[in-house]
Amino acid sequence: MKLKDVIAFTMTVVILSGCISDSTTIPQLCDEDANRYASMHEARAAGLSDAEFGATYCPEYKMHPSWDMNNDGINDCVPEKNCNANTDYMSRRP
Repeated sequence: MKLKDVIAFTMTVVILSGCISDSTTIPQLCDEDANRYASMHEARAAGLSDAEFGATYCPEYKMHPSWDMNNDGINDCVPEKNCNANTDYMSRRP
């Protein structure tokens, strides 16, 4: 699974969980070139698909290495199918 697919999955989980709505302003959405967008609407208006932007594209986002034990750049929760929008993936995995 590519990083863009992981981000799209994560954004879908967050949206479906009711944590944010489509029009919610999120100050930290970036594309793969680290361009920032104030909202999902703004990123989409720039021509990006949902898989082409997200918080994890922002340079300050760092997944804790314990979530990627095989160093493939994909959070281990994805193949394990246990990703959770309430989990802090920047902290050490319990």
